[in-house]
Amino acid sequence: MLSSVFVSGRVGASPFPGYRYIEVDRPVPDGEGRMKIDRFLVKDALGGSSRFMKLSDGSLVIFKGRLETDPEHGLVLVEELSESYASSIRKD
Repeated sequence: MLSSVFVSGRVGASPFPGYRYIEVDRPVPDGEGRMKIDRFLVKDALGGSSRFMKLSDGSLVIFKGRLETDPEHGLVLVEELSESYASSIRKD
């Protein structure tokens, strides 16, 4: 696998079925002293049935995954293995 990534951040909203955003704080503040947040689109390798997809918004998570090009959404992260630090699961 050439595109292995490790990401830590907060779980964000679900813009499309089977996808979530992960929000990552940049380590260096901008010129005004504020921390910027990068949002990455994440797809579940199991098709939406993993624990990662059921976490509530704002939960802290670290996951291992890979980069993949999606025809509809462009570059996405594919979550393969995750560990959450806020064990709140949504009751969907």
